[in-house]
Amino acid sequence: MKLAAQATQLLAILFGVLDKFGVKFRSKLLNIVNSEGLGFEIHSKDFPNIAKNVEAEAHPAGWFGYESYGPLGSRLSVWFSCYDKNTGRIKPAARDRIKRALQKFGFEGRQFRDEDGSLNVFCKAEASPGDLEWFTKVLAALNEKRLN
Repeated sequence: MKLAAQATQLLAILFGVLDKFGVKFRSKLLNIVNSEGLGFEIHSKDFPNIAKNVEAEAHPAGWFGYESYGPLGSRLSVWFSCYDKNTGRIKPAARDRIKRALQKFGFEGRQFRDEDGSLNVFCKAEASPGDLEWFTKVLAALNEKRLN
């Protein structure tokens, strides 16, 4: 593989997302998930509306970046931490609020997945309309003052 030309493009896009929301990069935002993901954490202090809307009880309130799923391929992914610390399960009201907000922005149910008390919204790499635009659209959907 020859990936040198693309390696910095991934980071440029992720930095661009932070920039769109006025978030200054700090090294503690960077989160590498094993060898399967590269992205940034969604900290409550940087995205207070998102933290409130997903009812994040844990830190961070989420994560966004690129993930590799073996034979399923690569994808753009955003995880929202909406689990109840007492039960370890996803909060149904928060999950439903997140889904409704994303559906208003045109995301479809088949793009959502519940896992480990979090809601994941994803886009296969080849289906991305533009990576920066896709990440920005997902985060903007939840970055409103209190959602219904």
